[in-house]
Amino acid sequence: EVEGFWETNWEGYRSYIGTSEFDLPIGKKVYHYWTLPVKLVGHGKGGVIDKMQMFIETTLTIFSDDDHFPEPIFWVGNGSGFYKEH
Repeated sequence: EVEGFWETNWEGYRSYIGTSEFDLPIGKKVYHYWTLPVKLVGHGKGGVIDKMQMFIETTLTIFSDDDHFPEPIFWVGNGSGFYKEH
């Protein structure tokens, strides 16, 4: 039973960087990669998160290989954010 959930909106535009060799958990080889700065806003619905908001900014690095290009197959990122109550 779900007691609460986040309803979110995000915006961001990925920028293709090119190809380079990376040693990723999915294997070491040449990957296509992009960066994607993302802004995320979420609203809590129900349960203990009801009427809460979250604001997150992160930058993802997205990877694909020749077999899956341009679909992403792996990504990493870090960011920061905060929660608040109405």
